Amino acid sequence: MPYNVVISGCVECAVVSLEAAGQALTFYRALGHKPRLFYSMSFDHLGDEIDDAGKPVREYTSMNAAEFAEYLKRFRQVRYARDHDLDCPTIPAQVFSIFGTYKGRERLIAELHYQGESEQSAEIRVHTHLLRVTQGLMALEDL
Repeated sequence: MPYNVVISGCVECAVVSLEAAGQALTFYRALGHKPRLFYSMSFDHLGDEIDDAGKPVREYTSMNAAEFAEYLKRFRQVRYARDHDLDCPTIPAQVFSIFGTYKGRERLIAELHYQGESEQSAEIRVHTHLLRVTQGLMALEDL
């Protein structure tokens, strides 16, 4: 079965179509669970996590400044570090990595990409898997 619906690390059901997977996700969400969907052709490995539309879950999720400010409240000891290795001398851009303590350990939360000198032009890219952990969709051990 190529689609696996997983809750808290356990496969709840496996189905052959994305439509059936969507129905299963809706059912489990109505029961108050937070299911995740994986695509795999293997019985031994869950494969890639996908969203409800069947697209692979990206490593980073974009956020606006207001959403990000609210998200940062979940972390302690937030710090910013400029990533000199990713700065390009020919383009006026800067990259900052943002770290914060979550459940007793420092983790990479996000990256800020500044184009030019304006803070308004920052692209905020949040680490998707950590975001899903804070939402209760993934177990912390899965990181």
